[in-house]
Order: sequence, then structure tokens, then C-alpha cells
Amino acid sequence: ERIDDEDRRFIASSMPVGRHNWSLVIEEEYDLAFARVATAMRRVAGINLAIIAVFALIAYRFAVGLVRPVEALSRAARQISNGEINIQLPRTASRDEVGLLTRAFSEMTSRIEANAREIEAANRHVEEVNAELRTRNDELHSANHVLAQLSITDGLTGLYNHRYFQDSLGKEAKRTKRTEEPLALILIDIDHFKRWNDSLGHAAGDAILKRIAEVMKTLLRSSDVLARYGGEEFALLAPGTSADGAQQLAEKIRSTIAETQFFINPPSERRNVTVSMGFSIYAGD
Repeated sequence: ERIDDEDRRFIASSMPVGRHNWSLVIEEEYDLAFARVATAMRRVAGINLAIIAVFALIAYRFAVGLVRPVEALSRAARQISNGEINIQLPRTASRDEVGLLTRAFSEMTSRIEANAREIEAANRHVEEVNAELRTRNDELHSANHVLAQLSITDGLTGLYNHRYFQDSLGKEAKRTKRTEEPLALILIDIDHFKRWNDSLGHAAGDAILKRIAEVMKTLLRSSDVLARYGGEEFALLAPGTSADGAQQLAEKIRSTIAETQFFINPPSERRNVTVSMGFSIYAGD
């Protein structure tokens, strides 16, 4: 190989000839000598590149077909972990491992969604049952409250009954011993109530009892306990009330009832009813 003065590149080959110590030299420009080889190499390179491109495309298609279902499965798994249940996976007819996994995963998400719907329906039913139970419980509580009030209330006058008075008397007596405050007990009896009943009838007698109860309730404190002791008798507990205070309270009740006019029978007829009263003071002794 040589380069001439004009920077042209030549390639030569030589071989000895006969007995004369001669040599045969063949020389040609480099580009002309390797033109066919270069053309063949370019053709081979082009073919190789085409083959590589075809295989690359096949590999890409194969990778996409393999990775895309896996990415879908991974995305669906993340959605399920985040609490989403309405997930749709693309259907596949592939029988390879990825296809089998995709179909199994799709069936699993379908079961999860169905179970979630069943749980939601069950929760709604439980909430409805709980609401109904709360309503029934409120009704029962109200009924128990009414029964409790009825058990301590006189049905005619609406005052406390004899049983509640006895319980309150024991409690107030204990409290008096503890606090050393006086406790006043006032007994009220309607005068000549049998005569009222005999002359006017029991309905009028009941009306007198209710009216007297209404009048007395307007004169008492919230801490006082007024009860129908029995028949035409009433009992009043006045905690923290001395003898003077009890006398003043009793006189106030007596005078107010004496000044109250009762409509008896006929409705236009007005009459006055009186009561007799007595009191006692308990101071823990």
C-alpha cells in the first residue's frame, strides 16, 4: 500500500516470475480495488440492519404484549389497595401465564365488588334495624317514664301518691339529721267532705279535690312535696322550714282555699270550701 504525491491511495500485489529474478506487480487505486467489497459490505450491513429492525420490532411487540397486562395488573392492585373496587381489566384470550393471571385477577375483582355490594346492603339493613331499635328504645323509655310517673302519682289530683310521700318522708328525715335543718310536716283535711259527697255526688267531690290540689300547688316551692295522703286528706313536706314558717305557710294555704269559690252544681252556683290543718316540726331529735 502506498500514497503518491497527489495523496492518492494505491494498493499493490507482487509475485516472483520465472528464473530471471523478476517480479510481477499489479497496482490499482484503493477505492477501485475494494469497490465490490465495499458494495457487498454495504449490502450486508443494510440486510443486517433490516434483520435487526425486524427482530427489534418483534421483540418490542412481544414486550408490549407482555408488559402491558402486567402494568394493568399492577395498576389494578394499587387501586384495590387504595380502596377502589369498581375496576375493569381488559379481556384477554391469551393462554399464557400472564393471560391466566389476568383472568384470575379479573374474577377476584368481580368477587370483591360483589362482596362489597353485599356488605353495603347488609350495612344499610343494620342501620335500618338500629334506627328502628333506637325508635323502639325511645318509645320504651318514654313508656317507662310514664309508668314511673304513674306509679308515684295520684290519678285524680295529679299530686304525688301516699307511697311516694312515705319514701320522701324517710329521705327528708335522713337529710334533716345530716344537715340539722328543720323539716315541717303539714296535714290538710277538707272540712265536711262526706257532706259534700252525699249532697252533691262523688263527681262534685272529685272536682273539689282537683281544684284544691291546683290551688295548693301554686303556693309551694319546688323543694316542697305535696301528696294526696288518702281520701280528702293531703300531706305536705316543707324542708328547711321552721315552726313559724310552717304556721305562715299553713295559714296561707288555708286562707287561699277559703277565699276560693268553687263552681259546684248547677254550674252557675258558687260555694266556698274550707280545710283544717295541723303541722309538726322535725329537727332530727
